[in-house]
Amino acid sequence: MWDLATGAMTHALIGHSDAGYTVAVTNDGTRAVTGSNGNTAIVWDLSADRTSRKPADHQKWVRAVAVTGDGTRAVTTSDDHTAIV
Repeated sequence: MWDLATGAMTHALIGHSDAGYTVAVTNDGTRAVTGSNGNTAIVWDLSADRTSRKPADHQKWVRAVAVTGDGTRAVTTSDDHTAIV
């Protein structure tokens, strides 16, 4: 995570076994969902700098993640031709 005013890195979210590929943040800024080329998605609690949950893994790279406007659901898509809500 970066402070946009100063450009300084403020936090590192460590949890994927391979490179992170995509990220989406809830409108209130409290959670983020990341996807990786390690076939995983992780939901992060940004206020605590920790993983809050790890949804089901895909069989191939997670290429995109999105979060609904109300922040209650996330969708991941993958090279395995699936989307997980």
